[in-house]
Amino acid sequence: MIKYISTYVLLIFCTNALAVNYVELRTLLVAAATDEATANLLLQKTTQTTQQNAIVLGYHAAVTMTMAKHCYLPTSKLSYFKKGKVMLEAAIRKSPSSAELKFIRLAIQCNIPSMLGYAQNISADKNELIQYLKSNTASADTDLKMRIKKLLLTCNKCTTIEIKSIQNL
Repeated sequence: MIKYISTYVLLIFCTNALAVNYVELRTLLVAAATDEATANLLLQKTTQTTQQNAIVLGYHAAVTMTMAKHCYLPTSKLSYFKKGKVMLEAAIRKSPSSAELKFIRLAIQCNIPSMLGYAQNISADKNELIQYLKSNTASADTDLKMRIKKLLLTCNKCTTIEIKSIQNL
């Protein structure tokens, strides 16, 4: 009996150790924008995780794009950006209804220079995220809900009516 309990406890511990902590990925991505060491840590975490789902790939894509901020050469900056963009779009094709991936893309598109020409999804992603906030699904992940609300309220892409609606959610 003790043998079975020990095996069960070990199985639970191993499963939790392999689980992806999305709050940690979100926090690291924000810090990666200003800290190269954090960007490298996030790259490592998203590469080494055993759960290579679309969301983890989305965070890997986002941090790849963020690496452009930590390069000096314009060619390297553009290379990181393009590589990350392709990966992010592939992740979204894998999971097109993921609010988390739309959140990542909107955050990127709202914070990069317009000359990069990566702003075509802002309106659609904004509308999908507003609908997500209004749904019951948003209550399951309060951290993501809070971050989406903050992004929508600060990205200067919402109308006054949308802002009032978001504030009431």
